[in-house]
Amino acid sequence: MKTKSLAFFKLVQIQQSLPVLLFSTLLGAASTKSDLRLSLVYVLFANLMVSCFFSILRNLQFAPVDMSDPKNRVKNPIAAGTFSVKASQTMEGVLVILAIVLYSLAGNEILITGLGIILITFILSWRKLGLHRIVLLKTNPQHWLLNSLFCLLGGLSLQMPPNPELFLAVAFIGTSLIYTTLIDYTHLTYPQKPQRRVTIGLIASLTIAILIGITLFILLAILPVWILILFGLLLAIMLLPKMAEQIRQGQRLSFEPKILRTALFRSASLCLLIHFLAPFLFKLFNG
Repeated sequence: MKTKSLAFFKLVQIQQSLPVLLFSTLLGAASTKSDLRLSLVYVLFANLMVSCFFSILRNLQFAPVDMSDPKNRVKNPIAAGTFSVKASQTMEGVLVILAIVLYSLAGNEILITGLGIILITFILSWRKLGLHRIVLLKTNPQHWLLNSLFCLLGGLSLQMPPNPELFLAVAFIGTSLIYTTLIDYTHLTYPQKPQRRVTIGLIASLTIAILIGITLFILLAILPVWILILFGLLLAIMLLPKMAEQIRQGQRLSFEPKILRTALFRSASLCLLIHFLAPFLFKLFNG
């Protein structure tokens, strides 16, 4: 049972996708400067269903290819034989139905947008279509397009029509994840010296993300100062073990992109959860 559970988590890639999904959805919601409502909870869980569906569909589509590669076969529970094709298809169907039900509970506009996102996930994962050959369209649990749309839904769940801050939040998520996608591509393909076009893409996406971030968090102040301070503290706490290890070994302080990214997204998602839950719990216990 434990083995099956661990294989399921690997199949849906929850460890990689959940922090980014939470951050994306809740940032969109935070851009509206609204309080927590049930519609946001529906959207958050629906987005989780879609993200899991996306990962299962990718593993299902690429299982025939991954079977011939020992390295990829270990990463893909369907190719490894842990889950059958039929069982995986059943899980896909259940996840899609749950997502549609949850989106419909959040409103008609959310449902229509959610159905569009489900269609996009199918198109992105369709191996025969060949979109995975394009760097920025490769299927991964932190896909920039999918999480940008999750951000949009997070905002729409609390405010309709959308405000300009929501579109800035969507752009921030998109450019930030494009940057991380290009970083991963560079380390895998051009570890010594990336191509010029990739370098331009890295500089452009990072610059735009920083400018939008300054606008959102400083000029427009969509989040209170104490949340930004909490983010800094949580990030430091998460990076502290690695820093202590490097100091103990007499090494220069440096972080691999994957370690830094994981700490950033986990810290940010926790802060946004606190941002919405703290006022809700305060009102709940103080009548």
